[in-house]
Amino acid sequence: MRLYEVAGNQFQDDLANVLRVMQGQANDQMTTSVITWPAINHMMMMQGYGDVNQNILEKIRDRIDPNGELIQDISEKGIILKTDVASPDNTEVPLGGVPEPKSVDRMAHNVISKGL
Repeated sequence: MRLYEVAGNQFQDDLANVLRVMQGQANDQMTTSVITWPAINHMMMMQGYGDVNQNILEKIRDRIDPNGELIQDISEKGIILKTDVASPDNTEVPLGGVPEPKSVDRMAHNVISKGL
């Protein structure tokens, strides 16, 4: 039997919670969130589960993210979460609109544009 079949809804709920925490942290820091498989597996191991991979996640994606608000993409490298900041290859407007640049970014832009 597969991990998600044995653990049932608890595994899916725990994985969804881990991904939501990562999404929240990325939103707080106004960054994108790309989580590699080794990182996901480490987080899930801390919860008492075995390895998670692309095939498992694709099979349970609808149960973890039924409204499509959490996962942007799943690949062989890991998971890209939907955040308030668009990913570099995403041309769509991010979920929270265009973020205000951080003050350090604004200062660096001012210094560069003034040639200082």
